[in-house]
Formats: sequence, C-alpha cells, structure tokens
Amino acid sequence: MKTIKLVLVLAFVSFAVTAFASEQPSSNPPLTVKISLEKALNDQAMAWEMMKHLNTDFLAVEKKGYYSTELMYRHNMYVIYGKYQEWMSFFELMKWRKAKAVSGCGAL
Repeated sequence: MKTIKLVLVLAFVSFAVTAFASEQPSSNPPLTVKISLEKALNDQAMAWEMMKHLNTDFLAVEKKGYYSTELMYRHNMYVIYGKYQEWMSFFELMKWRKAKAVSGCGAL
C-alpha cells in the first residue's frame, strides 16, 4: 500500500513539473501606445481594425477635452484619443462605407 501511495505522489509531482516546464513566459509583453486619432487613421490596416471593433459607447459620457478608447492591434494595446467632433466624423465615415458596400451588392 505504501508503494502505491509513493507511486501516485511521484506521478502527481511529475505531472506538475512537466506542466510548469512547458509554460513559457511571454518574452515580449504587449506595449501600450498612446496615439491620436489622426495618426491612427494614417495606417490603413489600423483604420480597418478600428471600423471592425469600435463603437460609439465611449462617447455617451459628455466631458470636456479628449475622448479615448483602447484597441488591441498587432499584439500591442493602443490608446487612441481625439476630440468629440473627430470621433463623430470617423463614425460617419464608417457608416458611409458600410452603406456604400451594401448598396453596391444589390444590382445583379
């Protein structure tokens, strides 16, 4: 009975050691980059990611100054900030692009 207990304890310890050995800590933790909306829109791929993942919820709270939101893009966290009017023009552009794509598909 003692032998079985010893084998079970050794098996448990070996499983634990292999589980911890296989986990590798991330070599490069994600960076947090603060960027203006204007600069973010200069990168076309980032602008498309913004169109896919952002919505107007963060604009609901009225305040003075800049509005900011976070976006995970290429393994980095981007904090994108801009004035209310800049954000509204971005979302209007987004609505226009979606409407253009939908209206173009209907004529067959």
